[in-house]
Amino acid sequence: MQKLFTYLCFLLVTFTYAQELNLPVFTQYLADNNFVISPTYAGIGDNVKLRANGLTQWVGIKNAPDNQSFYGDVRIADRSGIGLSLYNDRNGNTIQTGAKFSFAHHLVLDYYAKMYLSLGIS
Repeated sequence: MQKLFTYLCFLLVTFTYAQELNLPVFTQYLADNNFVISPTYAGIGDNVKLRANGLTQWVGIKNAPDNQSFYGDVRIADRSGIGLSLYNDRNGNTIQTGAKFSFAHHLVLDYYAKMYLSLGIS
């Protein structure tokens, strides 16, 4: 009986998994704004893209992780785009605050299939 109980406990432990209740804000950043990943995506669409994120963990605890960010990009002329990234990240004694300006130039390979060769600098 004890071997059966030990075996069932082993199966229970090995076949279960845990998942965080609140997923971080940044798990869905690929869905609507690729500029967050690379400066070569600046101005790749036909409209202005703006995105603001905020994440606070462990509310009420001193020096808890806190993050805010803002991303924006727009197309200029026919084949170029510019973008701006602002961020503020605090995690205990570590603080990072900054801004990044990006420029990208796009060579259209196939407009209807949305194929581009893009060069970007940030």
